Amino acid sequence: MTPERLRRVWPLVLFLAWGNPGGAALGLSIDTLRDDEDLARLRFIQRAKRMGFSLAEIAALLEFRSTPLAAKGEVRALTEHKLAEIESHLREVENLRDELRNLLARCQRETGCCPIVERLDRD
Repeated sequence: MTPERLRRVWPLVLFLAWGNPGGAALGLSIDTLRDDEDLARLRFIQRAKRMGFSLAEIAALLEFRSTPLAAKGEVRALTEHKLAEIESHLREVENLRDELRNLLARCQRETGCCPIVERLDRD
């Protein structure tokens, strides 16, 4: 491997070595970095990981990658499911944000006990 190629693939090598203990399940290892297709596959995995897909979902997406037109419906269903999960998580985070804002407002205007500590004691 040339120094230039090593410089280009090093972030991906680190991803495989430390950021992706399930890499073997995806048919990847540091030893398999041989050509541009390997690099494209790793970049595909990185992007899918950033989108929140699990290793099992990424493995399925990698299989779908070889026949994207035939797998379009399955990829869409998987992505719709992932979007629903993210939207649910966003609602939870928004509810938490609203609750924290409310507690901070109560904390500023109340002179007695701390409403934040009281809330934490309750649940």
